[in-house]
Amino acid sequence: MVLRKHANGSIVADGSEQTLTEVQALTKFSGYLDLSQMEVGDQVTVRQYVMMREGGPYKRYADATYSGVQESPILHISVKVLCYGCKITLQQISGVFKSFDFNFVREEEP
Repeated sequence: MVLRKHANGSIVADGSEQTLTEVQALTKFSGYLDLSQMEVGDQVTVRQYVMMREGGPYKRYADATYSGVQESPILHISVKVLCYGCKITLQQISGVFKSFDFNFVREEEP
C-alpha cells in the first residue's frame, strides 16, 4: 500500500452541512482540518460518517462542536480502517462564515 493525497483545499462555510471529503474504498484514511480562522461567537460542528455495507447509507460515527478561538486549531481526523467508505462534513452554526483549509490522505495499491 502507498500513501496518496485524497483531498485537499478550502471550503467557505455557508451554514449548511458541507462535505469536506468522501471516500468509498477498502483503505486507511486520515486527515487534518484547520480551525484557526475561528473567532469569539463562532461555532463549528465536524461530523464523521462510516458506510457499514457496500452501497449502504452512511451512519454517524462521531461529531464534535468547536466554539470560539481554538487554542490548538489543527484538528486531526484519526486514522480509520475502512471496508466500504466514510464521509467528513463541516457545518458552521454561528458567527460570520469562515474559510476552512483541509487535507486528507489514504492508502492505495501501488
